[in-house]
Amino acid sequence: MSERTGLHPSNILSEDIDRASDRDARSMNIAVGRAVADVVKTTLGPRGRDKMLADQGGGLAVTNDGETVLSMMDIEHPAGKIVADVASTQKAEVSDGTTTAVILTGSLLKESERLLDDGIHSTTIERGYHQAIDRVRELLPEIAIDITADSGILQEVAATAMTGKNVDVARDHLSSLVVEAVRTVDQRDGDDIVVESVGSGTPKESELLEGVLIEEERIHDHMPYNIDDPTVLVYGSDLTFDDAQSDPAIDITDPGQFETIIEEEERQFRDMADEVSEADVVLVDGNVDDMVMHFLAEEGVLAFDQVDKEDQRAIVRATDAWVVSDLDELSDSDLGHARSVERRIFGDDEYVAFASDTDPGEVTLLLRSGTEHVGKEMEIAVTDAVDAVEIALEEGAVLPGGGASEIELARQLRSDADAIDGREQLAVEAFANALETIPRTLARTAGRDPIDILTELRTHHAEGAIATGLDATTGDVAEMTARGVVEPLRVKNAAIDSAVDATVTIVRIDDMIAASNFNEPNTDILS
Repeated sequence: MSERTGLHPSNILSEDIDRASDRDARSMNIAVGRAVADVVKTTLGPRGRDKMLADQGGGLAVTNDGETVLSMMDIEHPAGKIVADVASTQKAEVSDGTTTAVILTGSLLKESERLLDDGIHSTTIERGYHQAIDRVRELLPEIAIDITADSGILQEVAATAMTGKNVDVARDHLSSLVVEAVRTVDQRDGDDIVVESVGSGTPKESELLEGVLIEEERIHDHMPYNIDDPTVLVYGSDLTFDDAQSDPAIDITDPGQFETIIEEEERQFRDMADEVSEADVVLVDGNVDDMVMHFLAEEGVLAFDQVDKEDQRAIVRATDAWVVSDLDELSDSDLGHARSVERRIFGDDEYVAFASDTDPGEVTLLLRSGTEHVGKEMEIAVTDAVDAVEIALEEGAVLPGGGASEIELARQLRSDADAIDGREQLAVEAFANALETIPRTLARTAGRDPIDILTELRTHHAEGAIATGLDATTGDVAEMTARGVVEPLRVKNAAIDSAVDATVTIVRIDDMIAASNFNEPNTDILS
């Protein structure tokens, strides 16, 4: 009841407004958050299970990528959306580690609920978690292993990022391509590496193209398919004349006049083709007149029309061309250059490969697959691997995987908790418990007993073997760097940060009120 008004807050709300407060709100939010996390829990690791998602329209998807699962789920509860956002945030920031971040969130919520039930205030839990994460940031670099650009461990980083994503049959081959792609561009910017999946062939036939691939067909049968060392023009308009350019008021009284008009029109189209044929390959944003097509074919020019903006931008990056919109202003400096242009056929689809000769240039990881489903899963896996390798190179450090990092962090946090005064000690210990959910889950998906695995891992780490984890592929407890199971330091940091932020957000909520539309007037206070 309000001390000033004597009114209970519920008296100011419509009777139709739903509201949950205090213990009810807290319990509901934690239960929903844990339920969302549990959905993706079994997808973790090389033995993780797939999820099938079906929509009302008959659409179907099968995947074990945590972020993909949660983004496709129809989650309505606000707390559930907060947990799902953990995956999308992790994906946007570092691409990999989405499932780990969500599982940690669910485990931290479970530990928080236990603490709350024991009478620990949410503010105390928050302070304890932040003390724990501060210590984690200090410990992770101590656990990390330094690497260089020439280190063979980069391929292991790529392979680990692709683990459990349905590409195991070609994982070594794809990992090699990913590392070669990153080294080729010699930059740490994923925009320079395009991942393109075509529905033909097998994953082991995937290749690295030093350039770009676009799905286009030549516009005239007499044009060449392949050209070596070509100049490239990207034209941002039509190669034709509008009907409005012809004068409908011309009164033809002599057959010779008609021939003159036809000859003049042909001359204009030939002039247009002559201007464009300064280049060997022409990509046109709009339409190309049939007569211009004919003249270009005579000149041996390879041309494509209706090229979309995204493909134009890719060609510009790969060839250093400029988009030209006025032929009268065309100059040699506007033309790009490629090492070669080659027709490629994949299944029933025709593509054109532009091999770049710029340095570092743009490269394309061309993925081959027999089905659309496999192709999509490969794209996700390879994109994650590219980002992981780039992040590892940028930081120059990686962590042992297989739950080794989590076990070591948990061990040291428990040791540090003894020196913490107050109830925050309990929150730090709870944080350590939550971290061990990762090796526990890996053990389950690998078909091993989680208690046995945790006991064995704790023993090894207590003896100083801090890189010991679970090789979930074989089910063995082993030294992870020797098994090639490693992951970027930043990915782990981001996953833990996201999990703590989401957990604290949910735990701090003590009231849930169905609100009016935030887009309506008088709601600026929420923005």
